Amino acid sequence: MKNKITFFLFFIFIWGCSDDRLKPLEKETAVEVEIPETGSETEGEPEPEPEEIDFKNNTEASNLFLAQPAKIPVNIDNSMPFVSVNGTQVYVEVEKFVKKKDNSPVSFPVNIELIELFSPGDIILNGKPTVSNGKLLKTGGEIFIRITKDGDEVILKDDHYLRIKIPTKKPDNQMRLFTGEEDVEGNLNWEEEPQWITYECNSDKRQPGIDSNCFNTERVSLTVNDNNYEFFTGDLGWINCDRFLNDESPLTTISFEAKNAPLNAILLYLYFPDINSIIAVKNGVSLEVPIGQNYTYVAYAVSSNDLVYAEWKEGLTVAKNQKIELNLVETTPEALLDFLDGL
Repeated sequence: MKNKITFFLFFIFIWGCSDDRLKPLEKETAVEVEIPETGSETEGEPEPEPEEIDFKNNTEASNLFLAQPAKIPVNIDNSMPFVSVNGTQVYVEVEKFVKKKDNSPVSFPVNIELIELFSPGDIILNGKPTVSNGKLLKTGGEIFIRITKDGDEVILKDDHYLRIKIPTKKPDNQMRLFTGEEDVEGNLNWEEEPQWITYECNSDKRQPGIDSNCFNTERVSLTVNDNNYEFFTGDLGWINCDRFLNDESPLTTISFEAKNAPLNAILLYLYFPDINSIIAVKNGVSLEVPIGQNYTYVAYAVSSNDLVYAEWKEGLTVAKNQKIELNLVETTPEALLDFLDGL
């Protein structure tokens, strides 16, 4: 119950200097004001609990940004090399291929499927970090190549190789050839290919500048040219020009926690611009990375209704046993893509 207290308000004219200053008091006016009893203050409504967001798992979330392979028909031998819009050159010699299902011979026309990941942003969005058995790699670019004949996948014959060139603006003479193997969860690991191969070809298919006699010629698997990396691969699929780091700095891990999303729903990557290397962070703890390296982290998750939640931060330096708390906020796919395009 509330008490009622009556206040009397007196209206008095201020005393002036003239005879008019003598005025009778105005009539008293009563105003009732309600005052709550002690301990019975009205409390505000409790703040509503934030709505819990239903996030997709990592695999479903990554599908939102995956690059789709360009599919290009190749009809005749003298159209070689095939050159992509980004400058990748592929030399297809059909006599080197057989169908995977039955080892039957292949003839033109064939179809080339090609994905090119030459920027850090593209590598992040497609989930293909540059790591070999837990060790960081400096990358010169990644591609995926698949060749089909009448819808059937083809493979190279034993001891036969596909010649490819990928463009580069900053050639690195220490680059080597790596091929990628994916596990059942889609995690990619890069394995270094032998540095020397025995290259075989028919005398009537002699490649200018490649071999003198074109028979059983031993050569390096990857050559660094002024504006491209030229290599010979016996495997199709994921291919990368990389090298291991020459960094003797002490190593550490970086730990992450998240305030508003489960870690298993977050796609989290570290980009090291000075060495052009990208790693994925699984279960909130990174691989061992060199202390003192500059890095950027990019984290994003996708809700069940395709809303994007993300956080990114540049200009960080690896410190011993570093810990970071993530706070993902809703953003647009365009904002995330714009940031990654700028890396």
